[in-house]
Amino acid sequence: MKLRSSEPLHYGVYEEKEVGGVPVVRIRSFGDHPKENIDAFLASASQYKGAPCLIVDIRGNTGGNEAWPKQWVTRFTGRQPDRVQVFTELISETTMIGRSNSYALALHNVPELSQQGYPAKVEEFRGYAEAHDEGVAAFWWPYTVPEPRTIPSTTTLIVLVDGYVYSSGEGFISYLHQVENVVFIGENSGGAVTYGQMSHHRLPNSQILVALPTSLNVFVDLEYREEKGFFPDLWVPAGDALNYAVAAVRRGTIPTSQPYREEISEAAFTPEDPSLMDRVLTWLPIATAVLYGGVFVYLNRRRGRIFFILAGVVMAAMGYFFLSREPPLGYVCILLGAENTLISLYKWRKARGT
Repeated sequence: MKLRSSEPLHYGVYEEKEVGGVPVVRIRSFGDHPKENIDAFLASASQYKGAPCLIVDIRGNTGGNEAWPKQWVTRFTGRQPDRVQVFTELISETTMIGRSNSYALALHNVPELSQQGYPAKVEEFRGYAEAHDEGVAAFWWPYTVPEPRTIPSTTTLIVLVDGYVYSSGEGFISYLHQVENVVFIGENSGGAVTYGQMSHHRLPNSQILVALPTSLNVFVDLEYREEKGFFPDLWVPAGDALNYAVAAVRRGTIPTSQPYREEISEAAFTPEDPSLMDRVLTWLPIATAVLYGGVFVYLNRRRGRIFFILAGVVMAAMGYFFLSREPPLGYVCILLGAENTLISLYKWRKARGT
C-alpha cells in the first residue's frame, strides 16, 4: 500500500504541556541555540523519569547536536545509550579546515554561541588542519563495532515521528530503540543517517558556500536507512499522531498501569488543533490560485475559449505531476486548471448566446 507523507507541522522549538491528562514534551531542534530550549528539554528527562507515561514529540526535528538527545536518554533512564552505528571520519587538512569553518559560520550567524565554546572549537580544528599541512598524512579515524544493550525503563514512552525528522533527530530514535517500553507513532523518519559531521567550504571562483559530510556511519545490523529512515511501530497520519497517541493511552490500546488510566480518564481530552501557521498554509494554495488566476484571466480576457481550455488542461496536468512531489504546488495548479476550464465554459456559453 502506497502512503503519502504528511505536510510539515509548524510549532515552536520547545513546548511542554498536558493533553488529555498525558504529559507531552515537544522539541523541534537539537541545535545549540537558543540554549534555554535545550536546557528545558534536558530538565524534562529528570522531571518525568519514572513517570507512568510520557509523549515526546519530535515531528519536524531536523537535527542539530547529537549530544543533547543522548544526554536526555541518559538522564531519563540512568544509563547512557550506545551508538548503533560503526562510526569513522576522514581526518585531513581539507576536512579539518571545513569543520573549523562550520563552527566559525555558526558563530558568525549566532554570536551567542561564543558562550558554548565555539571559538575554542574553531581554533581546535584549525590546529588539526595545520598539523596535516605540516606533513601528517590523511587517515580514517579508527572504528569499533558497538554492542548496544537493552536499557530498562518502566515508563511508557511514546515518540511521535514524521518524515521531517533527520540527522541527530534520528540519532535520538536510534538511542530510544535501546530503551524498554518505547512506542513510535506516526510516519517513517527522513533518512539522513549515513553521513555526518558537516564541513563548510567556499568555492574560490563562484564564492558559493557548500556543505560536505566528513564521517561515515554504518548500522550494526547493516540495514541501509538513507532516505528511508526508521519505521514507526504504529503508522498513523503524522499530523494527527498526538491525538492518536493520547486516545490510545486513555483507551488502554497502548498499555500503562490501570490506576494511571483511571486517573487520566478524569481529565478532559480536547484533541489538538492545527497551529495558526498550519491553517494559514492550508488556505495559502487556494488564495494563491484565486489571486494568480484572477491576474491571468484579466491579462488574457480577450482570448478565446480554446486558449482557456488548453490552459486548463496544461495546469491540471502540472497539478497531477506535482501532487505527489510538492502537494501545495499541485493543489495550486489543479485549482488554476479548474478556474481556466470554467472560464472556457463561460466563454463558450456566452458565444452560443450571441
